[in-house]
Amino acid sequence: MKINESFLLKNIAGKNVVVPVGEAGKKLNGMITLKNDSSVYIWKCFKEDVSIEEVADKIVKEFNIDREKAVAYVNSFIEKLSPYGVFCK
Repeated sequence: MKINESFLLKNIAGKNVVVPVGEAGKKLNGMITLKNDSSVYIWKCFKEDVSIEEVADKIVKEFNIDREKAVAYVNSFIEKLSPYGVFCK
């Protein structure tokens, strides 16, 4: 799974937001705010084609949390952003 190239991560006025470009802008009229550093980290992990498990492993190492929490957090991230067409399969 990876991020659709029609969505860009930008830092605007100190806030990390995802901005749709091209055709994606027709489906999502606005921006998606990534509320914390771990969300930005997950976003950056999904710039490559990786599995949920691979991202969870990276989160465990980066943020020193247990794997179960990491997997739950990645799944929640995907669940919240998938309706906007953010991911390619």
